[in-house]
Amino acid sequence: MTNPTFTVVSPQQLADLRRLSIDTFTDAFGTQNTSTDLQAYLTQAFSPSQLANELSDPSSQFIFIQTANENCGYLKLVTHPDYLEIQRLYLTPRAQRQGYGAAAIAFAAHLAQSKVKHELRLAVWEHNLPAFKFYVAQGFRPIGSHPFQLGSAIQTDLIMTKKYKFGDVHL
Repeated sequence: MTNPTFTVVSPQQLADLRRLSIDTFTDAFGTQNTSTDLQAYLTQAFSPSQLANELSDPSSQFIFIQTANENCGYLKLVTHPDYLEIQRLYLTPRAQRQGYGAAAIAFAAHLAQSKVKHELRLAVWEHNLPAFKFYVAQGFRPIGSHPFQLGSAIQTDLIMTKKYKFGDVHL
C-alpha cells in the first residue's frame, strides 16, 4: 500500500466531491437497491446545493483520501459535543482492501484526539456485512441503530462506537 494523503475538500472542489460521492455510493449500494430508490437518494443527498450546504457547515469536514494525487475516496466527519462521527467513508473499488480504510480510521482518530474527543462513531447499513466486519476489526462495537431513508425504502443502520484514551492514537 502506498500511504494515502488526506486533504481537506474546499468549496471549489464541489464538482469533484459530488462525482466521487455518486460513484462510490453507487458502487457500494447500486446492486442492492432499486434504481428508482438509488436515483432518488443520489439526487437528494449529492445535489450541488446539498453538498455546498454540508461543506459550509462548521461542524462538518470533508476529506479527500488520495494516492498518487488521485482521489480514491473521501471522509465526511462531523463534530458533536462528545464525539467525532465518521458520517461517510467511501473508497473507489480499486482502493478497497488496500489499507486505505484503516488509514482513514486512524486519521479520524487522530483528528478526534486533536479535538479532545474520546470517541469515534459511525453508522453502517445492517446488510453491509463486509463493512461491518471491517469496523469490528478496527475496534468498533455496535451500540444501537437508526433508520436510514434511501428513496422510498427505510433501511436500518447500525450505530458503532470506538472509544479512546489520550495516548492510544499513534500515526
